[in-house]
Amino acid sequence: MKKTITILLITIIIPAIGYSQDLLDALRYSTYQLEGTARAGAMGNAFGALGGDFTSVSINPAGIGLYRSAELALSPYFGQNNIESTYLSTTFSDSKYNFAFSNISYVGSFIAGANSESGIVSLNFGIGYNRLKDFNSNALVEGYNSNSSFLDYIAENANYGDWSDFYEELAWQTDLLLQDT
Repeated sequence: MKKTITILLITIIIPAIGYSQDLLDALRYSTYQLEGTARAGAMGNAFGALGGDFTSVSINPAGIGLYRSAELALSPYFGQNNIESTYLSTTFSDSKYNFAFSNISYVGSFIAGANSESGIVSLNFGIGYNRLKDFNSNALVEGYNSNSSFLDYIAENANYGDWSDFYEELAWQTDLLLQDT
């Protein structure tokens, strides 16, 4: 009996405290932008069929078969994010610098036979890291308005029938919007 109650409580409590994704998160996380090595980036990441580059291993693992010698690859990434906003003649700007490695990889190659062109020519192995996507993003918008608020904007949209699940519906469910009778 205790075991049944414990299992029942676990199946009720765990989903209640869990978090889920919405449709936008599913789209954001289902697509990827392979960053890989600098060489692959210069070719538009068109190394799936070409091979001979560690980025191709993320697309087509058979691409590692073109290596004839060992290779160590490090591809640093340096970027800058800028944002500028203007609200009621108040301009705000912010920038952030990012440093990361798009690729860190090592491919080892062992020659199987002495100048053999048939059978097993070489044995290759590789270990590495290819960055698939960068989710680091911060945005800050700032402005001062003493006449209205964002809730006034939401209420105006709701009054004119422009109902959104992300703004008006959430405001309604949290009692920020009330029905005027």
